[in-house]
Amino acid sequence: MLDILNRATARRALLSASAGFPPHFADGSEGTLAAIRAIGFIQIDTNSTVARAHDHALWSRVPGYEPSMISGLETGPRRVFEYWAHSAAYLPLEDLRYCVPRMNRIRRDVHDWYGVDRAASRAVLERVEAEGPVLARDFVRHDGAKGAWWDWKPAKRALEYLFHAGELVSVTRKGFQKTYDLASRHLPPGFRDLPLSMEELAVWYVRRSLDVYGIVARDEFGYQRRDGRGGIRHAIDDALATGALVPVELEGCPGVPYVARPGIFEAAAGSGETATMAPSAFILSPFDPLIIQRKRLARLFGTDYSLECYLPAGKRVFGYFALPVLYLPGNGDGGFVGLMDAKADRASGVFRILRLRVELPAPERTPFIRAFGKQVRGYAAFCGCSRVECCEPECSPPGFAKKLEAALMNGA
Repeated sequence: MLDILNRATARRALLSASAGFPPHFADGSEGTLAAIRAIGFIQIDTNSTVARAHDHALWSRVPGYEPSMISGLETGPRRVFEYWAHSAAYLPLEDLRYCVPRMNRIRRDVHDWYGVDRAASRAVLERVEAEGPVLARDFVRHDGAKGAWWDWKPAKRALEYLFHAGELVSVTRKGFQKTYDLASRHLPPGFRDLPLSMEELAVWYVRRSLDVYGIVARDEFGYQRRDGRGGIRHAIDDALATGALVPVELEGCPGVPYVARPGIFEAAAGSGETATMAPSAFILSPFDPLIIQRKRLARLFGTDYSLECYLPAGKRVFGYFALPVLYLPGNGDGGFVGLMDAKADRASGVFRILRLRVELPAPERTPFIRAFGKQVRGYAAFCGCSRVECCEPECSPPGFAKKLEAALMNGA
């Protein structure tokens, strides 16, 4: 019979793993690199309502993080690269070999989402080889056709196909647009030649997920991946047979098979008994690695969260770009206690909290407000805003906005 693990200990195991909180990374560029290496990927997203997803996730973890640090890690010498994890992401260079199976498949079979003109691809590749780095806008469409944003011109489709196939690399981004160049000019020579079987890729999925999350359900490994997924079950079973992993059942989730490394839960339970940290609050990006798998978030934290910016306004329940709020009260446990819908109005320098909902017992609200006020102030500044405004009627519980404003005025 499996041991049944209580959720509090499971949450501590998750929060103490690489993707969790409180952060433990050093300042600046080295801390940024350490965070990307530990977590494995930092998702890139175009939405700039507040900070962009990758900048937000790194700011949440790395003291003194600045967006320019990513560009610095992409050059002289390159230590991170842009490619595809479960989505567009920055990855540590040492994980490049685990991307090669996907590159080879796309080079052979073309991308899953759109076709490509092989002649256009050859022409684009020849131009990049001859001229060096290019942006998509360097190619002018000559067929006169116009369409929606997904109706990319042939050169753009070719650039993206070549990028996903590993022929081109994003040198860096300019104005959030990729600068494409030959991969051979920027990635380690012979990176395609390192042998990697699908079985090895599956073992890596398992190892990487446990490093990042501590406790993982069988159906959470290889999230949104395609290559090598078929071997994940076998890799888990092998690790269970040798004792490298232990099976676990989570309280409240009967029939959901979890696995973890031996000893992690004893360590997590002990951390709850000895924790002495000050209460702290964190505003997370909707694309933060800790919460990107909504199923795991619901299982471990009981939090039903969805991002509504893709829905028509009339169908939104909370708001356009709701940011989950994580609170660590200082006793080793922690959980998600609310949502904040906000917008950074950079032109006026105002960070507007459009809606805020916090669910905490009354005795816990005062320390939370101090911790949350500090986080809001820092995040607003990172988004380029010097002032914070709260929409009182849209904040709950009643009176919370005024208490938050007072905390901000007092230098929280």
